[in-house]
Amino acid sequence: DDDHPVVPPKLSIRTETVTVGEGEGNTTVELVLDRAAATDLTVEYDLVGTATSPADYTITGTEGEVTIPAGQLTASIQIAIVSDAIYEGDETIEVSITDVDNPDVVITNDDEAVVTITEDDQQISASFEITTLEVSESDGILQINVALSQDAPANVTLNYELSGSARDSVTAKAADPDLPADYAIRGGSPGQLQIAAG
Repeated sequence: DDDHPVVPPKLSIRTETVTVGEGEGNTTVELVLDRAAATDLTVEYDLVGTATSPADYTITGTEGEVTIPAGQLTASIQIAIVSDAIYEGDETIEVSITDVDNPDVVITNDDEAVVTITEDDQQISASFEITTLEVSESDGILQINVALSQDAPANVTLNYELSGSARDSVTAKAADPDLPADYAIRGGSPGQLQIAAG
C-alpha cells in the first residue's frame, strides 16, 4: 500500500578494479543486488578495453549476459584469461552493466569495473651485435647483424633510421639525383628489417 511502498532492488558491480596475472587462469566480476528479486533477472553488459575476446580472454557461458536467480543477491561474470607467449604489456577489460530485464530494478552508478591483465611474458629487445664498424670503399658488401634477446614468437618488423655524412642511395636520389650515393641497402626496404619467427 501507499504507506509501505515497495523499494526496488538496486543492482551494482561489487568491485571497481580487479587485477589478474596472465598466467593465473581465471577471474570474476561480481554483480550484486541490495535485496533479492522475486524473479530471475537477466543482466546485459558490455565488454571493451585493450584486451580482446577470444585472443586474450573468454567468457564462461553467454558473453554479454548473466542471470541472477530469483531470491539470490549475486551472480558472477566468469572470465578465463588466455596465457600466451607473446609480450603485449598489461591489458584491460572494461565491464559495464547496460540493461536488466526488470524495469523495477535500479542500476546504480557503481555499474562498471576494470579488469587489468598483468603481462607475464618478457619483452623482447633488439640490439646491434657490433655498434662500431670501419669499412673501406673497396670492401664491397658490409653485413650489420641485429640480434633479439630471445627467439621471436612471430615475425618481427624492426624500423631503423639512416643518418651521417655518407649518403644512402634513397636519400641521395631524393635530395639531388645528380650526386652519387656512397652506399645502398641490399635486400628489403631501407629503414625496415624483417626477422622471421623462431
